[in-house]
Amino acid sequence: MWERGIYYVANNSKWRVVAETSNLIETERPYTNYYALAYSITREPMGDGRYRISTRAWCGLKDWECRPHADEGLARAKYYMKTGQQQNGAR
Repeated sequence: MWERGIYYVANNSKWRVVAETSNLIETERPYTNYYALAYSITREPMGDGRYRISTRAWCGLKDWECRPHADEGLARAKYYMKTGQQQNGAR
């Protein structure tokens, strides 16, 4: 899932990836008043080889003004990380 997260963010955000470690994937911050989504994905060790992955998507506007909407971008990222497949409407 982690490698898919790296791929998804690098190929679906207008913003450049500025952090890519074993526990953080993050893009540049979005410009104020700009619609394109930025992403931050963190991986927290839970023990026994398990991890909790948290994903955040946002833009420089209100969430519903982002393209796609922030919640839709977040859902697409999670779906791709789980399945390896892009949802309809995704780039």
